[in-house]
Amino acid sequence: MPVPDITIAIPTYNREEVLVNTIHDALNQTIKNIEVLVIDQSLAHSAATQKALDTIRDKRFRYFQVDPPSVTAARNFALQQATAPIIIFLDDDVKLDPRFAAQHLAIYTARPEVSAAGGRVMQAGFPVHNEILHFDEYASSRGVFTSPKSGYTNAFAGGNCSLRVADALKVGGFDTRYYGNAFREESDMSLKMTAAGMKIWYEPKAELLHLAAPYGGNRVKGHIFDRAVFYRNELFFTLRWTKGRRLRALKRKYHEYCWQGGKRLKIKRSVLFSMGLIVALWRFVWTKQTIAKERA
Repeated sequence: MPVPDITIAIPTYNREEVLVNTIHDALNQTIKNIEVLVIDQSLAHSAATQKALDTIRDKRFRYFQVDPPSVTAARNFALQQATAPIIIFLDDDVKLDPRFAAQHLAIYTARPEVSAAGGRVMQAGFPVHNEILHFDEYASSRGVFTSPKSGYTNAFAGGNCSLRVADALKVGGFDTRYYGNAFREESDMSLKMTAAGMKIWYEPKAELLHLAAPYGGNRVKGHIFDRAVFYRNELFFTLRWTKGRRLRALKRKYHEYCWQGGKRLKIKRSVLFSMGLIVALWRFVWTKQTIAKERA
């Protein structure tokens, strides 16, 4: 087979029918010279899902079962397995237009200086604004990934992004010290690439619909500010990317996340913030990277 023009990688965990639909959307692109990698961290699937996966006979489809469950480790596994020079990462519960991959590929043809690209992620209830998603000097996000405007940025959404494989590997791949829902893992990668002098482009034409399937994955239920995993990942991200501004950045985020609502809510979020900061500090100093390995 010729070298693919583009690799589509789908890390997945405990998804069922929606995963199969996402795979078929990825295979049914107008660009035919592609490969589709599924990096499956699920222990088991329903009989119907497993049968559907087993009956995909397309030679462009490659299926891997890996351990341990970690979206970032799965992304790094996909980078190592990709045979195309450009890789698109998708969530496992999305709906694609047939020209989706072509829109991503067109970015690199038109802008050879670009090392990564973010696409538009539409979802029920998401606001649409003109300001493109980006991070300020305090590692706080501004803008949205639903913007109809295109332009350079320093951020991309993990469920709809593409990268030059060589450049992603050059900066060491994704940091696997983001756990659970791995909130901010893709943000970490985007800042890592821009810190290395690489350019990122946001292109709304490369649009998909995120279905936000209510089962599977590591989705956080309820308000994210009320979950311990959010603070552990967000504050780890803050410590990594605010050198020289850490104290001010932490103060700003404390007021944003914890200084709202009633007294009980403020106390609850303050406790979660404090505990999250302790975990983030420990992770920052002591925790090592995780490597995904194919299941025997």
